[in-house]
Amino acid sequence: RYGVHIQDGYFFHSLLYSKKDLSTMSKTSYKKLGSPASHGCIRMLEDDIKWMFDKCLAGTRVYVMDCKKDQELHDKYMPEPLD
Repeated sequence: RYGVHIQDGYFFHSLLYSKKDLSTMSKTSYKKLGSPASHGCIRMLEDDIKWMFDKCLAGTRVYVMDCKKDQELHDKYMPEPLD
């Protein structure tokens, strides 16, 4: 639904959906949040990527960190598990 270009073919983008309807979110895509699952893009929750899409102008500097090195930070930002 939303995407913000990082560099080359890499993006911050929303989770995957099979249709434009939000109820068609891929549970597999959701469950892979916070772990490597692609060739470099960073998947984000809908509210987070929409904020970035709306607020970050082209050229905004963004730092990508490996939160697994900081377990407390990692746990704080992981979404609730799906049933």
